[in-house]
Amino acid sequence: MSADTGELVFSAPSGGPIRYANWRNRVWVPATRAAGLEGLGFHDLRRANATALVRLGVDVKTAQERLGHSDVRMTLGLYAQAEKPADRDAAKRLGEVFMRDPRDGRGMSAPERPPPSQEIGPELGL
Repeated sequence: MSADTGELVFSAPSGGPIRYANWRNRVWVPATRAAGLEGLGFHDLRRANATALVRLGVDVKTAQERLGHSDVRMTLGLYAQAEKPADRDAAKRLGEVFMRDPRDGRGMSAPERPPPSQEIGPELGL
């Protein structure tokens, strides 16, 4: 089953296309103001949808198709916003893989620290 690209998702009371300027002023602006989200753009909903798909762990190919993008790079580059909690979780999970106790034979340990006289950084103020 394919979508009929000529059909309107939303239509004006007359059955024709909605004129964006009228709809924005009559519907969108009052709704965002009432919700305490004044200044929110309609396209922000699309960006929030894409970011939520990524946060929920939906694979990027599925997200791309749901958003109607021809290229997955567009999905990632334009819409999938990196989030601090997700970044922290990724770092934690990588740490669990690579910083395991070497005695268990499954991971790598942090390198031994050189003696203070050989440390890199003090002369750079680090």
